[in-house]
Amino acid sequence: FMGRNPGEGGAGGYLNDSYNFTGTQAFSMFNYFKNGGSMSGLSFGDTEVTWYTGTATQDAYRMGDDIFSDIKLGIIHKARIAKNSWAEIRTPSYYLPPPKSFDWGHVGNTMTAGAVTYFALEKSIYSKYHWVDAKGIIKSTQLLEKGANGKYVRGVQGFRNGYMAAGKATSAYSIAGKVVGAVGMGATVFQYFDGQITGTEASVDLAMGAIGFTGWGAPISLAYFSGKFLYEYSTGRSLFTKPGEN
Repeated sequence: FMGRNPGEGGAGGYLNDSYNFTGTQAFSMFNYFKNGGSMSGLSFGDTEVTWYTGTATQDAYRMGDDIFSDIKLGIIHKARIAKNSWAEIRTPSYYLPPPKSFDWGHVGNTMTAGAVTYFALEKSIYSKYHWVDAKGIIKSTQLLEKGANGKYVRGVQGFRNGYMAAGKATSAYSIAGKVVGAVGMGATVFQYFDGQITGTEASVDLAMGAIGFTGWGAPISLAYFSGKFLYEYSTGRSLFTKPGEN
């Protein structure tokens, strides 16, 4: 403290008519000086004082014909200055950008595309129109029905057994597709309510995921989610405008 309020005599100091610097604010500043700090290390702003501790370092290196330099100023400390208020001394991590919440976009795209793939694989082996037997031969389900003469084809029971076996073999694909699809669509819903994506992106993703579980829409859905994933992963940009962006 270098003096009293201007007008009362003495040199102007940290305390004046419009600017109080008292309590723990002054205490932390004096500790800084006591531990070897200097006035040149202080930076006064409108609402806070900033200073660094530790040793400043500078490393220079060359890349081709260019010279670059990395400068580390040390650990930053800040004290809030406000009339009739206490100091707010915070750790360096307080001044770092807040961590972003986990982006479920890639998870949703991958999971939904995987679910559609499982569905397409299942339907390519077993459907109400055909099945693939143990030898890899595609057979029509018309073999299981009566012919024009009102009789079943010879060996129809064997065909029925093969059809049922194909259905059991693909049941794992069906279950996996439903589970993975639920996770993918759930990620989309979570993103929307978490504010990561807009209603437009959520609606398109859910619609494309839904048509993927139809026979005709599987290739379209798979192309959409695969393309979206590859675009966003390779470019680092979103296919849709995110909330808050212009």
